Amino acid sequence: CAGVKKETQCNVCAHCAAEDDKCPICWDDYAESPCIQLDCKHVMHYGCLISQIESVDWKGKKISFAALQCASGCGNIISHPLL
Repeated sequence: CAGVKKETQCNVCAHCAAEDDKCPICWDDYAESPCIQLDCKHVMHYGCLISQIESVDWKGKKISFAALQCASGCGNIISHPLL
């Protein structure tokens, strides 16, 4: 419904999301922006994920992958074919 690239399965959107379902990054309703479902099955706004990935600071001696983890708290690294 609100996918970013004609996904073949439902990604949770304004039509089928619960009224209180919100993006775990920006806390806006899923209906506010296109959503994608990560490989870990959590759903987030596509734009929020792109912003999260682009905000990673690779400068310095220590690389931290915490910013690349799913914002829903499952601990998995963000993974989706569009990312």
